Amino acid sequence: MIFSVETDGIFTALPVAMLLCKPLVVARSFDYKMSKSFHFIQKTGYHERELYFYFDPHKVKKVAIIDCILSTGGTVKASVDLFEKLGVEVKGIYTVINKINYSNIELTNQIDGRLFSLFDVGIKGKNVIVRKSIYCR
Repeated sequence: MIFSVETDGIFTALPVAMLLCKPLVVARSFDYKMSKSFHFIQKTGYHERELYFYFDPHKVKKVAIIDCILSTGGTVKASVDLFEKLGVEVKGIYTVINKINYSNIELTNQIDGRLFSLFDVGIKGKNVIVRKSIYCR
C-alpha cells in the first residue's frame, strides 16, 4: 500500500501508486466515520492537526510512505509509529525534498535505511543550497 497525507503528498504519491498499480490511502483532516478508521496527530514545526484514514490492517502487510518534503519529521514519525503499532511493516519513506536545516536525529535513527529522498535542501545565510540527497540510492 502507498500512504500519504493531504495535501502536499497526494501529488507525489498518486502517480507512484498508479504506475505501480498499488492502492493509495491518504490521511485527511476530516473524519468520515467509516469503519476501520484510524487517526493520528500530525505535529510538525509549523502546525498540529488530527488526521484520519481508512484501511484494513489485516489485508495490508507492507506500506510505503510518500511525501513531498521531510522537514521537522512530525508527519513521518506519527505515520511510522502508528503503522508499527498496527503491525504493518514500513518498507520505505520516500520524499522529494529533505530539508537538512530541520533534521530530526531521533527520527533519522528510527527510519535508518528506509529513507529515500531526491534532494537535500538547506539555507545558508541568504542562499538556498540544493544537492542530490545523501538518501538518494
